[in-house]
Amino acid sequence: MRIAAILLAIALAFSGVRATAQNASPAAAPSGRSAVVNYYVNERRAPVSIELFRGIVLFKVTLAGRDAWMMLDNGAEHSLIDAALLAPLGIMSQENKGRTMRTPTGVVPYRIALDVPLVIPGQLEGRIPMAAVDLKTFSDLAGHPIDAVLGADLINPSILSLDVERRVLQLLPGGAQVREAVPSIMLGKGKPQFEAMVGGQPVQLTIDLGFDGELSLSPEAWARVGPPDAKKEARTLVHVDGQALSVDHASLPSVVIGGLERKTVGVDIRPIPARDGDGWIGMGLMSQFGVVMDMSRGKLWLVPRLPSTSAGASPP
Repeated sequence: MRIAAILLAIALAFSGVRATAQNASPAAAPSGRSAVVNYYVNERRAPVSIELFRGIVLFKVTLAGRDAWMMLDNGAEHSLIDAALLAPLGIMSQENKGRTMRTPTGVVPYRIALDVPLVIPGQLEGRIPMAAVDLKTFSDLAGHPIDAVLGADLINPSILSLDVERRVLQLLPGGAQVREAVPSIMLGKGKPQFEAMVGGQPVQLTIDLGFDGELSLSPEAWARVGPPDAKKEARTLVHVDGQALSVDHASLPSVVIGGLERKTVGVDIRPIPARDGDGWIGMGLMSQFGVVMDMSRGKLWLVPRLPSTSAGASPP
């Protein structure tokens, strides 16, 4: 057993938390409707197993009683469901009056799926509105079925615990007690954004758990902190809307996050929305830590991986 796994287990504990949390995301629901979510506690609660596939986090859920694959992506404003599933699952939907959803490469139209029955085993169940979009193209490009996306509307009101090394995910109701086994990193007000150090200079990074790379920086940020002699190569990125984007890729000698240094970090240089600061930090880096994120308190805990204990030794 790794020490990081022990610390992450210690970091989370229920203390006087209600078993249910309703109207978890009224502001973010695409239809203006409220999500009704019941978090499991006691004997019903167990971590959900995840799969890290090509840098994205996937896990099994049920949608209207049918087994499905869901992707973790707090960069998605709304939770998504593949529009092709609406009719087979008997899920009602409505037109969106010409509104579109913004993506990193443009905009994509969507319908509103009303009251989607969702169960994340061992974590929660509820009926939530989702944005219905065509996910087939993205699934084909990813090389793995993706039937739905768990977005910021459900992640932000929860406490997210993610341990890629142990391959487990937990979602705790807002208000759950978090015991600080490691120092916390302060997040920006209402944003999964924090300050990191690159080349001795501060950069504002937004956590994007749907981004499979390590870092993306805006051209302006790269000009400020990137090594002058860095070699660049062209890469093509494909997003959930199926659109491709060509970007420059380089590397940074060192990135310091909450006092933890990571060396030789890959970075894509691409336009970044002003609201996201200087860039995005993705699963390429976040998967190197045990992650606990509490948006309601504006705190992030990163538990570094440490070497395994020696054979036969008792865990600390």
